[in-house]
Amino acid sequence: MLRRLWGFVPLLLLVSCVHKYAVPPLPAAEPLLPAAASVYVVMPRDGQDDRPRTYQGSGDWTRSAIEAALRQRGMKVVVGGTADSPQEFRARAAEAGADLVVDCQIVHWSDRVTEWSGIPDRITLDLSVYDVATGAALNRQQVRASSRWATFGGDHPQDLLPELTRRWAATVVD
Repeated sequence: MLRRLWGFVPLLLLVSCVHKYAVPPLPAAEPLLPAAASVYVVMPRDGQDDRPRTYQGSGDWTRSAIEAALRQRGMKVVVGGTADSPQEFRARAAEAGADLVVDCQIVHWSDRVTEWSGIPDRITLDLSVYDVATGAALNRQQVRASSRWATFGGDHPQDLLPELTRRWAATVVD
């Protein structure tokens, strides 16, 4: 009996050591963004969790990850600051000569002590893409990631951003 149980231990460790990413595929009718476009990336406000606790620097980490993911897809990226309204970030994007605006809202950002609690780190982002000239919303997606359940420390939500934003960019950029 004990021998059979030991056979499940490697499987349990393998399953518990995997990050999870949720990036929904675009509907077939939704157009992809042209890779030759210039994109203005708005910096989101720092994220909070359910406690509520604000994670300083999370907005900047998120903007940097979005910038890197779009650059990897061949887009010209202009890095922007925070903006209070869609009109404000569209005006800033127009001044910068950008064709598109990526507005990101951090819906949830949770950095847990997973190695002690077993509660994974989690992030949820709302990503919206707008046409600068018309103001039309071209795309809106909510993407999520969570860390592995079994960890020995050192994992943080910002470690999930590169893969999450890379997967998002792959779904929206032609």
